[in-house]
Amino acid sequence: MRTAWLIYDPADIERNRYFIDRIESFFLGKDIRIRTVQSGECSTEIDSDPPLFAINRSRDPFAAGEIEKRGIRVFSSSVVNLFANDKYATYVLAKNLDVPVAETKVLGNDPVLRFPCIIKRRSGHGGSEVFRINNDKELKDSLGSADRNGFIVQPVVTETGEDLRVYMIGEEIIAGVKRTGRPGDYRSNYSLGGTAELTEVPEEVRDMAAGIQKELGSDFIGLDFMITDGSYILNEIEDPVGSRMLYDVSDTDIIALYARYVHDNYEHGNAGEALPSPFIGKLDKWGGVGDRISKMVVNDSLPASTPINSIGMNRRTADYIGVAHNEELLIHCGRTGKGAQVRATIIEQNDDFILSLKRDTFSSYLCDKNDGMRELICSVIPFEQIRISRIVPQPVNNIDQSTIYVPGSIYDRISEIDSKFFALRHLTYGYTLIIRKKDIKQDGYLKDGRVSLSKYQRILLGADGSLHMAVDHLENLDDPDENTEKDISWLRTVLNEGREFTERHSVSECLSKHDINRYVLFPLFLSGEDHLAEGVLTRISNFFIGNSEIMLRSCRPYNSDDGSRIIRMSCENMKMIGIDESDQAILETGYSSAKVRVFSFENEDLARETNNIGRIFDNQSIVGIPVNIRREVNLSDIGSTVRVKRDTAFILKKNLNIQLISLALLFISFFQVATTMFEPLAATGLSLLFIICGYPLILYFVLSRERCRIRQR
Repeated sequence: MRTAWLIYDPADIERNRYFIDRIESFFLGKDIRIRTVQSGECSTEIDSDPPLFAINRSRDPFAAGEIEKRGIRVFSSSVVNLFANDKYATYVLAKNLDVPVAETKVLGNDPVLRFPCIIKRRSGHGGSEVFRINNDKELKDSLGSADRNGFIVQPVVTETGEDLRVYMIGEEIIAGVKRTGRPGDYRSNYSLGGTAELTEVPEEVRDMAAGIQKELGSDFIGLDFMITDGSYILNEIEDPVGSRMLYDVSDTDIIALYARYVHDNYEHGNAGEALPSPFIGKLDKWGGVGDRISKMVVNDSLPASTPINSIGMNRRTADYIGVAHNEELLIHCGRTGKGAQVRATIIEQNDDFILSLKRDTFSSYLCDKNDGMRELICSVIPFEQIRISRIVPQPVNNIDQSTIYVPGSIYDRISEIDSKFFALRHLTYGYTLIIRKKDIKQDGYLKDGRVSLSKYQRILLGADGSLHMAVDHLENLDDPDENTEKDISWLRTVLNEGREFTERHSVSECLSKHDINRYVLFPLFLSGEDHLAEGVLTRISNFFIGNSEIMLRSCRPYNSDDGSRIIRMSCENMKMIGIDESDQAILETGYSSAKVRVFSFENEDLARETNNIGRIFDNQSIVGIPVNIRREVNLSDIGSTVRVKRDTAFILKKNLNIQLISLALLFISFFQVATTMFEPLAATGLSLLFIICGYPLILYFVLSRERCRIRQR
């Protein structure tokens, strides 16, 4: 006999015995055994006894998430459970759907309180921990030392304690029940002694309920609408929703209806998993989503110290989504139709399921700038990323600074994707090597999971990172165990005594044990794929001047450079690509490009101060980019690689200005000679023809010195 799960929080099992018995009895007749599982046991039981499907009657979205990650259908999903059991998430959902809802703020954000007001625990249910507060003393007495981030504050919407409970199974509204609180009680909960009566659900409520169900993809929920002056305002979403009240006021057997719905739908995937535009097709070719699509609250409050294109979340949320620190995510807002590719960043102070972007990233990539939204409901889409087990050197006879080599299995996957850029990221240090798709070559001798890089590419990626960086990373771990402490002490000794080379094999084994060198390869789905198109003038200038570029790792310039159009790099690197100080260059990422002026990193102390570099300042592999330019080219992080290209059009123009006088003298000289042999009109034509045909050839040889300035690293 097949087995399915019925999940409850431990404290709720006995008082819901009637519901459990009815569900067990129904499915026993369908040759399916129902096993009651406590919510906290899902992660340990799922591997030993995976269910056919699961009915989640707990208030723990993590429990549902553990099952969904195995591709097992859950009724209702973790997404529904999340929004129903966090009253602030419910508020954000309603605002995104333009459903009337009471203005709601998190108490821990120190909002200005206007008494009287209603204080509720965000995860409360059944009318528990709901307080009407008239002054500061009542607030203190009611909450005591409780964490105020766990509570919301709302204005008093109604004094009558009347509301409408709407029961929904799938897309169908089953019943509506009008509830009235006890005399003098502002709460309408039936379980607290209120009264209830069956009623028709108004059309306007039906429309709101349909919108909420469609957004969440819910299976069995209750929607509570406060009634005030004939209007309906969403108060709460109930999941799990109780059924006792409906049995008391009607003949509807809602448990039987729900059991039949589950049986008819358990073979289908969790609702709401269709890939949103603009990711359809690309993800399918790449290999689809890593685990599943989830909906979460995304706001614009990421701390200023975090990378530009990061999305902050706490560790529990990252585990729930199925991403590690520094891995990529796609997010998509159904309200605005916009999306972004972002990097997961662990920010422990974030609440569960609340994701944060920087304000500029939020407004540029998700928000309609005119609607003033600060929080949006977004689909969060983890996608599969190729794990790279080892970085190996390129063969000595095949070194190419712009090319990387991959085994056939990786090359075949890359060939199917229409993205023109890919990224190779060091997950520990966060350094990212951005590569053009055309520069990824196949090496039939490479083993699966390996990538071949030049020494310079390994430096940019941090694959040949200093032992200092590895030790700093280990020292910043939370609560390192005794063995880790011993390894850190030994590595420090190796560093202090200068034994990195002689102990290199032991050091390598030690770092491998702590999983320091972890890499992933992934496509840039939303890269600006048209910004590299070269015009005719660019091709002409490249021919005369000679195109060149250098790949560098981004860092911060001097503090005084912010707001300017300059970047800073070493004098040696400027010579490498054949430009002078204050020349114009093109800064290029996988997303965009910008024209900038180039100056040198002549003051190492200022560079150290800006980038918090305390030991060795290696300016040969870095480029300092001010924050305004990083935003312009959508540079996601300090540590990502960029290409600095010689602006050949600028250099050609600069040289043409110098050559104008010689061009004029050449024309006059040839004209004087021609007039001695031909009529003036014919002489003029011949002179112009000579200039048009001959001068480019002369200019090509004159500018040979510019082409000779280009060096190879």
